[in-house]
Amino acid sequence: MRVGIYARVSTNEQRTLPMQLKALRKYVRARNWKVALEVEDIGSGVKERKSANR
Repeated sequence: MRVGIYARVSTNEQRTLPMQLKALRKYVRARNWKVALEVEDIGSGVKERKSANR
């Protein structure tokens, strides 16, 4: 199965993005899935989010 993973933090000062991605990748590997798309989002919820559509 191919999956997309999404990790988000509110500001550049937050350092949890790498930890989130590591946990998500581990979850995917444990299920023998393949990551087809990774989205890293840094920014306030007030702003419009980038589209991950391809």
